[in-house]
Amino acid sequence: MLTLALLTDLLDGYVARRLNLSSSFGAVLDPACDKILIALMISFFYIEGVLSKTFHVLLLVRSFVQMFSFLYVRRWPTRFSIQPNIVAKSLNSAIFIMIFIFSFCLAFDFRDFLCNSKWVTLCLSLLSAFEIFFMIYYPAQFYKILKKEKLGFD
Repeated sequence: MLTLALLTDLLDGYVARRLNLSSSFGAVLDPACDKILIALMISFFYIEGVLSKTFHVLLLVRSFVQMFSFLYVRRWPTRFSIQPNIVAKSLNSAIFIMIFIFSFCLAFDFRDFLCNSKWVTLCLSLLSAFEIFFMIYYPAQFYKILKKEKLGFD
């Protein structure tokens, strides 16, 4: 089911860009749906005991800060665009890869690997550092849009 969700997410973005069917509504809806899927999956991993409370909270806070910032700015009279940069796309890709690996490990009973692996700890630590960066970066972008110093999120 998770694989299907990830594949359809990739496919709809590709089709929208390829056929020039992208819209400002889709530009907001797609990342919002990504954040909802991430929040649900990491909450599941936390409940299963394979994800730390710290990383769970970091991902939830980042997701909700981004979603509510976009919604708030959409109501603001200032026009803006959303242009995800390569760093943000890479971070989301890394999070989706982590979700896929965690799901695979849980499905095939490799819970010990997730809970005791130094590689998993290192990867989660790096992702946490990026999460903290983006929790600072996005509010700064938001502020610049409100002050009309910038035309959109990137």
